Amino acid sequence: MNPGTRVTWIMPVLNGMPYLEETLRGIQNCTSYPLELMVWENGSTDGSAELLAEWIPNRIPGKVFSGVKYGVGGSLRELVNRVETEFCARIDADDIPLPGRIDAQVEFLDANPDVAVVGGQILGIDENGQEGPIVARYPTSHESILAVILSGHNPIGHSTVMLRTREVVKSGNYLDLPNVEDYELWLRLAIRHRIENIPLLLTKYRIHTQSVTRIALREERLQPLVNAVLINHSESLYGWSPENMKRFIEGRLFPLLRHARSLSIPTWPADNLPPFRNPLFLGLLQSRCLTRDIISLTALALMDPRPGAILRVAVRRVRRLFTTIAQKN
Repeated sequence: MNPGTRVTWIMPVLNGMPYLEETLRGIQNCTSYPLELMVWENGSTDGSAELLAEWIPNRIPGKVFSGVKYGVGGSLRELVNRVETEFCARIDADDIPLPGRIDAQVEFLDANPDVAVVGGQILGIDENGQEGPIVARYPTSHESILAVILSGHNPIGHSTVMLRTREVVKSGNYLDLPNVEDYELWLRLAIRHRIENIPLLLTKYRIHTQSVTRIALREERLQPLVNAVLINHSESLYGWSPENMKRFIEGRLFPLLRHARSLSIPTWPADNLPPFRNPLFLGLLQSRCLTRDIISLTALALMDPRPGAILRVAVRRVRRLFTTIAQKN
């Protein structure tokens, strides 16, 4: 390893063709920083192993590990355990890192020592590499990320992240949890550290029918897994019992106001409004209220520090009333 290396790419591979070479080229051209690439090769039968042997270490410094087959989480756990650099950067074998990504993330982590994970924005591409619209605008602040986690969605694009290696290991590292190994790690890290996204495009994210995420979405397996992870970590991260988090997810949390005030987030900044008065969380809690639950909606509006909160609730209620009348007619 080059003594100046601070970043190691980590990438699990299983039948990465025909996209793998484009990914390797993107890694090669991504930055002027000294770096290395570590790959866990899971028994590919499509020529991926042979292609990796051509590239590593001849064109990109690094190592390829094989022999034991793991899922994504298990592969990443084994790779992180072998990383010797300060930071590790994630990429999948069908995605492409954009130039400047490593530089921007190293600069951000150097300037923010309390941040353990930094992701960014992704640009969608199809099977042929044609660019489409941006796939998702991920939230940038730690507070907005915590709100998105509570809503049951993944707030960070896995193929965009750079992690502090030591903190990932100390937190227990990746677990071999199919489809949610990244989301589950974010929750564990968020209990002790800040996690953020920067507003820059960092990765071209390939959308194709055989991606692991697309298959999970088609089979409707993803959301139940996400919910189970959120319930498991609810007490440590939000101060809610697993049963209350389950009620919240199912939309049957009552009385809502009492549980809103019990939100207790260990990494919440002391100079910010408490979670139960923060507009991000109040909006999320209001979205869980039944439209007919005027008492809870009004109480949450009274807790909202933004001007006109009561008026907004009244306007939404009137609109709902007119919509109901129109549907009956």
